Parts: sequence; structure tokens; C-alpha cells
Amino acid sequence: MSKTPSKTVIPPLLILLLFQFSSANEAETEALLSLKASITDPLGFLSNWVPSSSTHCDWHGIQCDDSSRTSKIDLSNGNLCGYIPIEVFSPSFPSLRHLNLSNNNFSGPIPAGSVGGLRILDLSNNALSGEIPNHIGSFKSLRSLDLGGNLFRGSIPIELMSLESLEELTLASNRLTGPIPPSIGGLKSLKWVYLGYNALSGEIPSEIGNLTSLTHLDLVYNSLSGGIPPSVANLEALNHVFLFGNRLSGQIPPGVFRWLRNLVSLDLSDNQLSGPIPNNLTGLGNLEILHLFGNRLVGAVPESVASLPRLRVLQLWSNSISGRIPSHLGRRGRLELIDLSTNNLTGAIPESLCDSGVLSKLILFSNSLNGPIPRQLGQCASLRRVRLEWNRLSGELPQGLTELQRVYYLDVSDNRLSGRIDGLRWSMRALRTLNFARNRFSGGLPESFGGENLEAIDGSGNSISGTIPGGFGRLSHLIRLNLSRNSLSGAVPRELGRLKSLDLSQNAGLCRRSGNTGGLPPCPGFKSRRILVSAFVTVISLSVLVVLLFVGWRWRRRSPIIEYKAGDWELKVLDERAMEAIDVDAMVRAGSGGLSFFVRELSEFNESKALELARFHHLNAVDLIGVCSSHEKALFALYAFVEGRSLRSALNGGGFGDWVKRRVLRWA
Repeated sequence: MSKTPSKTVIPPLLILLLFQFSSANEAETEALLSLKASITDPLGFLSNWVPSSSTHCDWHGIQCDDSSRTSKIDLSNGNLCGYIPIEVFSPSFPSLRHLNLSNNNFSGPIPAGSVGGLRILDLSNNALSGEIPNHIGSFKSLRSLDLGGNLFRGSIPIELMSLESLEELTLASNRLTGPIPPSIGGLKSLKWVYLGYNALSGEIPSEIGNLTSLTHLDLVYNSLSGGIPPSVANLEALNHVFLFGNRLSGQIPPGVFRWLRNLVSLDLSDNQLSGPIPNNLTGLGNLEILHLFGNRLVGAVPESVASLPRLRVLQLWSNSISGRIPSHLGRRGRLELIDLSTNNLTGAIPESLCDSGVLSKLILFSNSLNGPIPRQLGQCASLRRVRLEWNRLSGELPQGLTELQRVYYLDVSDNRLSGRIDGLRWSMRALRTLNFARNRFSGGLPESFGGENLEAIDGSGNSISGTIPGGFGRLSHLIRLNLSRNSLSGAVPRELGRLKSLDLSQNAGLCRRSGNTGGLPPCPGFKSRRILVSAFVTVISLSVLVVLLFVGWRWRRRSPIIEYKAGDWELKVLDERAMEAIDVDAMVRAGSGGLSFFVRELSEFNESKALELARFHHLNAVDLIGVCSSHEKALFALYAFVEGRSLRSALNGGGFGDWVKRRVLRWA
């Protein structure tokens, strides 16, 4: 008896689910093709989006999770253009959980619609405009919303504050106005708030203190006013607080420094905060960056700053802070940048600033610091930028400071420093800007500062003497040089004449060898050489004049005019010595008897005037020795040829450069 094969029975409910899933896939495929047809794709980003037997899950930018039957669309960085199609937010995408259209060229408004299951929506860095639509509040499952880097205007919609599952909210770099809604305090799941670079106004709502899960608060570059709400101290999970570039006023709440023990970065700069810096910073064991510059803070730098074990950047510049720099600053932590400039600080620069061995930038200018520059700075090999100008520092530059290989900017100007500049070893290979002006330095200048990349040197207002070394002329990148108000003397390297910004005024006796070097007079040696050249030219000129004088004296003993005729031509020879040397055929060549001549056609004189000219004699003039004419009234003059330089060369060279000197060479 044969057995009948058993049949697999599929439950009706599963058949219905598979049919619905297949239908949903088809609907999504149709919606995606409609999306492709409605946008511009210049790079062919969606080139494989074509109907085929394969599922749309294989298309570029589409990811499907079969286990959860969800999908992700990531079309970021595709250079896609046009409006966001309405199909994106249609019921055709029930499985869509992640939509990323960032870094494209989409424009226009956010289309209407809703995708109930959407968790991540990123439309950042496009050219979307209009107001943020109210229906964004219907995306109840959203955990991350990024609309930053667009052209949205208007206020933050109150409906957005109903997204209770939201963990990340970014609306930065738009044109949003109005206040931050106090109802933001209801978003208890928020970890990241980035509303910077807008035009938001009003006060920071105290309800922000309810966001106890918040780790990142960024409200920078708005027009927020009022004080920092004390409730911020409740946000103990905060790692980063950025409130700079607003109009915040009042004092810094002490609780910010007392309770926010997880802070890594705190930036309250460029506001109008006043009062002292809270003293108890010892609890900020994770703090790496502290920016309080550009406010109206007073009082001293808290000693507890020096105890922060991870502090890398300390910037308190442009306040009214007074007192001393904490004496142990730098002893703990990993300080890389210290900027306390433009305050009212006094006392000495601490010796421990570079104990970390990684200090790169030390900016202390425009204070009232005194005493010497710590010798330990000369051992700080990590230094790259040092600005100590406009203080009351004294003593000599510490040994080693001028040998630091990484320093590209060194400014110690406007202090009371002394000693010899040339007594130090200079080997600053990276140096581009050097300023030691208006101190009390003496001695000479070093032959080199160690590097060939120097662009600016200012050593004005000291007591430096001696000459400017020739090495300065080899600084091919040099743009500005100011050595005025010193006691320098001697010749300036001729290469410095190329500088557009050159000030060597008010020195003992500088001079130039050649070229135009700041209007300086020529050096004595250079002047003597010019005198020798002028004397040589004068001797040559006098020799020519002696020859002319001798020839003129001989030719004054001429006999009466001797006439020759040849056909239509008539020749009158005015010098007996030329009688045998000149005939009509020889007028264009040198004659015999050692006498040469040249011929010139006269167009403005008749023969009688030419003969009158023959009677004119001058020490500096070439005599006329003959006249040749024809019946067609052509008239040629024959002049004696004198060996020597031409008139043009005599006028243009040899120091005969002005009309006063040319008078002796002009025809009377």
C-alpha cells in the first residue's frame, strides 16, 4: 500500500502577512522610483534604481533588515538637487526607520506627511527654506532630528517639544528667531542640544535644568541675554557646555564649577559676564578646555585652576583679571595653550608653565608682569608661539630661548629687557616673526637668527650698535624690517633695498652701497669709487678736447678757398691740408694723407651760410673743411672726423647727467 505524500499547510494569517509584506515592498519600490523621477541626479547617484526582478533593497543607498522588516535610506553626499519629494513622507514607507538626505542641494520646504515609525531624520546641510513645519511633531518615534545648515526661518515650533523620545536635537546654522521654548524641559530623553548660529533671543529658560540626561549643550552665536540659569548646575551628566558669542550677563553661577564634575569643555567666552571666577574648581577633574575670554570678569585667577589634572587649554584673555598668575600653574595637567593676555596681571611669570612638556602657545601680552623671563622657558622644546610684549619684564633673554627649534613667532617687545643680542646663540629654524623692539638691548646684531624663513623683524628703539650683518640680505622671505632708533652704522646690505617696508631711520651713521635703501646717503667708499669713475671720464673728455684744439689750431692756418669742378658738381675745399685728400669721388671714403672726413647733407642752409659756418671755430666743435654743391641746389658739408667718443655717449654716460655739466659740450 503506497503512502500519500503529506502536504505543508501554511496558516492563513501567515499568508496574509506575507501578502501584506510583498505588497508593501511593491509600494515602496514604486515610491522610490517616483522619488528618483522627481529630483535631479547629476552624478548618477541613483543609476541602479531601475525596475527589475531584484528587490529595491539592492539599490544604492537602500538597506533592508529582513529580520525586523525595516529599511534605511541614506542618500547623503549625492549632490542631489530639487525639492524633497512628497513621497518621502507618505504611508508608502511604513518600514522606514532611518532617512538621511544630508549634504545635498535640496531646496524648498519640508514636505507634508508623516512616517510614524521613523527614528532618525537627517536633512542637514542643504538649502531647505521656509519655517520648520508644525507637523514635525507627529513623528512620535523620532530619536534624532538634524535640520542644521539650512535656511529655515521663524521660531522653533512648540509642537517639536512633544517629541518625548527625542535624544538629539540639532537646529544650528539657520535663521531661526525668537526664544527657546520653556517646554524644552519636557524632553527628558535629550542628550544633545545644538541650537547655535541662529538669531535666537531672550533668556535661557530655567527649565533647561530638567534635562538631566543632557551631555552636550550648544547655544553659541545667538542673541541670548540675561544670566546663566543656576539650574544648569543640575545637569551633572554634561560633558560639553558651549554658550559663547551671546549677550549673557551677570556672574557665573558657582554651582557650574561645583557640581558639573563630568565637564570636559566649558566655553562661556564673548559674552558680558562679570564678577569673579568661582574659586572652587577642584571638582572639575575631567576638565580639559576652559574658555572665559572676552567678558568683564574681575578678581584673581583662582589658585584651584593649577590643580586641574587634565587641563589642556586655558584662555582668560580680554577681561579685567588682576593679581598674580597661580604659582603652580602647569605643574599638573597637560597644558598646551595658555592665553591670559590683555588683563591686569602682576608679579612674575611662574617657572612651572611648561612642566607638562607639551606647552605650545604662551600668550601673556598686555599685562603688568615683572621680573625675568623664566629660564625654564628656554628648555621648553614644545613651544611654537610666544607673546610676552607690553609688560614690565626685565633682565636678559634666558639661555636656550633663542635656540628653540619650533618657535615661529617670538614677541618680547615693549618691556625692560637688556643684554647683548649678539651674545646669544640663535638657531630658531622655524622663526617667521621676531619682535624685540623698545627694550634696552645693546651690542651688535647676530649674523643670523638661525632660520631662512623670517618674514618680519622689529628691533627698533634699543641701543644696538655696529653694522647690519650681510646675513640679513640673504633672508629671501623678509618683508618687513624695522631697526630704527638704534646706534647702527656702516653699509646696509644692498639686498635690503628690495623691501617695501624698511625703516632704518634715526641711527648713528648708516649708508648705502648702491640702490635705494631708505633714502640713506651713499657710503664713503661708494662715493670714492664714483669720484674715480667721474675723474676717468673727465680725463678722456679733456683728451678729446686737446685733440680738437690742436686740429683747430692747424686748420686756422688755411689758405683761401680752393675750388674743384667735376661735371655738375662743384667742390670748395676750406683747408689746404685736405686739398690732395679730397675730390668729388672721395667724398664717401677716407682720403689719403691721414685725413678723414664725413659728409652731411644740408637742407636748411645755402652755400653762403655754409661758408659763414666755416669761419666759426670752437674748442668743442668739429670744423667744417669743405662744401660740395650741384646745379640742382643739392648741398653737402664735409666735416673733419675726430677719433673719440660720440656726443651721445658723452652726454649719457660718465657722470654728465645734468644740464649744468652738459653746458660745456653744447654747440654755441
